[in-house]
Amino acid sequence: MPDQPAPNVLLDNTSDPHQPQNTNGNSRPVDQSTTTEMRREFRWFEFGSLGVDLVLAVIGAVAVFIYGGQLRVMNHQLTEMQGTSRQTDQLIDLYQKQLTALQRQVTDTHQIALAADSQANAANKNVAAAERFAVGADNINAQIRRSVEQFERMASASEASIKTAQETAKIALDASVAASRLDERPWVMVRACSLPREPDENYTPSAVVSVVNTGKTPAMRVTVMIEASIWSAAWEDNPPPTPTETPKYTRSTFVLAPGTDNMSVNADPVKHSQEALDNYRSGKNVYFIRTRINYVDSFNKSHRTTACMYHVYGEELGFFHHCPEGSEVDDTRLLQKRKDRRKSWTGRDVHLNSVQTS
Repeated sequence: MPDQPAPNVLLDNTSDPHQPQNTNGNSRPVDQSTTTEMRREFRWFEFGSLGVDLVLAVIGAVAVFIYGGQLRVMNHQLTEMQGTSRQTDQLIDLYQKQLTALQRQVTDTHQIALAADSQANAANKNVAAAERFAVGADNINAQIRRSVEQFERMASASEASIKTAQETAKIALDASVAASRLDERPWVMVRACSLPREPDENYTPSAVVSVVNTGKTPAMRVTVMIEASIWSAAWEDNPPPTPTETPKYTRSTFVLAPGTDNMSVNADPVKHSQEALDNYRSGKNVYFIRTRINYVDSFNKSHRTTACMYHVYGEELGFFHHCPEGSEVDDTRLLQKRKDRRKSWTGRDVHLNSVQTS
């Protein structure tokens, strides 16, 4: 007889409950129940796999595809192996082992996914903490910058205050020193001028200048220069010459003690022209004596005194008028002007006298 195909026990759900069962554990109803249970478990596994975390959707889809292929292969193999119970049981055991391994792999994969999700959450928390730290660091840096700027402003203000205080103190000290020097310095003046007699054709007088120190300290390196001349009485537009800065002939210098009021300096006699003498006697000219005194104080500071006096013919020999200008103390404003004017007075009846003391 030709072989007839064995009935599909796995799909037969109408077996007789009263049919005697094989007690050796290899009966086909038992195989059908097991297979049905396996199918039910695979379906639940497929449904459970679809519910895995959305992050593992791709992995689940691949696993479902693999498992579906395996199920089809297993169904085909089970159909072919229905004729041999032993081989079927062995295959079922093998597939059960494979299913268990696959379940463990799915469990491991799920755990890996959960661990990755936990790591991602931890990383997000770390990022949030880093951002908060960065914000806090920025705030700290801003506070530090503001503090530094405030300290710099305070330092600048303190430096400016110190500088102002130093400048004020220096100004006060300089003013005090200047006031002290001004109070203690020597003051050398021309007290009076005189002529021994009126000049004429046969007599040339030597003018006498009296010098006095009204200060509190000695005047040192005193140098007296005198210019005696007969000059026009109308000197406003053409004043007489002023003594030069340095005398041409310096015979001596001297020290003038404070309170000295009897120091006389004699000018060298000057020979005057006949025309100058005639104009002097007629009142057109006057007898000028211009004096320049250079000296230094105890602080080695230079000082200068100039005096302009004139005598009118016929008046007392010791009576001299003060010029409207030309008498100054420590003032150099007219020095250059007088030097420039002196260039045009060369050759006139002017004589520069060196110092003589009596």
